[in-house]
Amino acid sequence: MKKKLLMSILAGVFTVGVLGACGGDIEEEPGLDEETEVEEELDL
Repeated sequence: MKKKLLMSILAGVFTVGVLGACGGDIEEEPGLDEETEVEEELDL
């Protein structure tokens, strides 16, 4: 009986965690979408 109760509680906590992670404000980093040119200097 203890095992069943523990698993039910853990399943509830897991469900709340997953649903909580899906919402909220997502801040995008400005540098990820922009294509930046990288200048490379070659020493010959």
